Amino acid sequence: DNAAAAAVPEAASLAAVDNPKPNREQRHPCAGELLRGRYRLGRVLERDAIGTVYEAVDQDRLDLSERSRKTAIKVLHKDISARVDLYNELRLAFQDLQSLSHPNILRVHEFDRDGDTVFFSMELLSGLPLSAVLSNRDQLPLERTHATTIIREVGEAILYAHSRGVAHGDIRPHNIFVTDEGEIRVLGFGVLRSAPADFRASGFNSNQQPFVAPTVYASDQALEDHRPEKNDDVYGIACLVCVLWTGYHPFNNLSAAEARALRLRPQRPPGLTYQKWNALRSALNFEREQRPFDLAKWLRQIVQHQGVKPLPILSVL
Repeated sequence: DNAAAAAVPEAASLAAVDNPKPNREQRHPCAGELLRGRYRLGRVLERDAIGTVYEAVDQDRLDLSERSRKTAIKVLHKDISARVDLYNELRLAFQDLQSLSHPNILRVHEFDRDGDTVFFSMELLSGLPLSAVLSNRDQLPLERTHATTIIREVGEAILYAHSRGVAHGDIRPHNIFVTDEGEIRVLGFGVLRSAPADFRASGFNSNQQPFVAPTVYASDQALEDHRPEKNDDVYGIACLVCVLWTGYHPFNNLSAAEARALRLRPQRPPGLTYQKWNALRSALNFEREQRPFDLAKWLRQIVQHQGVKPLPILSVL
């Protein structure tokens, strides 16, 4: 069973969730517990720096089948819910997500609390992150038609987010989910972009992932100022294009800052037309102002919509 989920809640019920009082003794709930008298927690799906994701059953939806009542619940770590600054940063990020409703973006439901336990519910996904799909292929590139379909669907999701004034800033294979049925979901909207310098010293578990790991798919600017702009997403998608079409990162898995310092230049992928290569190379520019600002136009230069077919089921990929 490859069920997995990502931690991206919506803000529809934010007004009803008060800022919790700091409580360093707060514990994570266990499998079998009931949150808000509604969500029966099951097995743990994922743990990260934000919290723990559980498979759960919504006991208020008795009109649905057992499978349809399943959802994903993410419980925030006490280190976050006890810190007003971090908690409020998440609340503001959730407000950005409130308007995002797209077939290629993870569907999210509500943000709530049960006593000192702050949690949110979201779509339960079954499948694998694209990073795992690529790893399982041992660097063998996807078929070009499959890669092009993924690029198109990720691009459409990001275009939709941009139309709502939301930039992603961290487009990478780990934040792209492939369901068992071959559907694409973009994850990672609204994550904590930064953390105060004293946060780790305050008791944060250093074995957890950092809030923003240095990522080789993010532009310099997105990592430095933590406020991604639209053409920072163009850079991330361009890196993704190279990986999907060639099997390799355009800058040898180095961050933009490292690649800039070494004066690296991307190599033209085989079989790419001169027009597409020019478009791809412009998107990989280290300077924000030199990258394309019109994502829709850039995608048309990279991906021809004619003949793009749906992805096959995950096992085929």
